[in-house]
Amino acid sequence: MAAFMASAHDKFTGELGVCIATSGARATHLITGLYEARLDHMLPLVIASQQI
Repeated sequence: MAAFMASAHDKFTGELGVCIATSGARATHLITGLYEARLDHMLPLVIASQQI
């Protein structure tokens, strides 16, 4: 959901949308939102990390 919101923020305000996710499944769920952002020609900033 974070990637969809970042993409929508980017699309409707013209400002950079940012989303953050950590560890495993949360980071992989960003892919669907990023794919939609790519189709809309938007470039949100995504910060993803893994815990060791």
